[in-house]
Amino acid sequence: MADAHAEDDPLAALRARTASGRLGQQLHELVTAQAPTWSWPLPGGAAAWDELARRHAPGRRPDAEN
Repeated sequence: MADAHAEDDPLAALRARTASGRLGQQLHELVTAQAPTWSWPLPGGAAAWDELARRHAPGRRPDAEN
């Protein structure tokens, strides 16, 4: 279904291609941009995480399906 305004705009196709190209570039940068992480590994790894989950969310198993 075409935009009703596009019928009156001779540049509609060009505007759409331009917007599409910008969106594609922004998505590419979002996925591939280098950025530091501000987190650190949890001492004890997955076992420590599971223990914390048991302690702070009793009655829920981290390995159980939702």
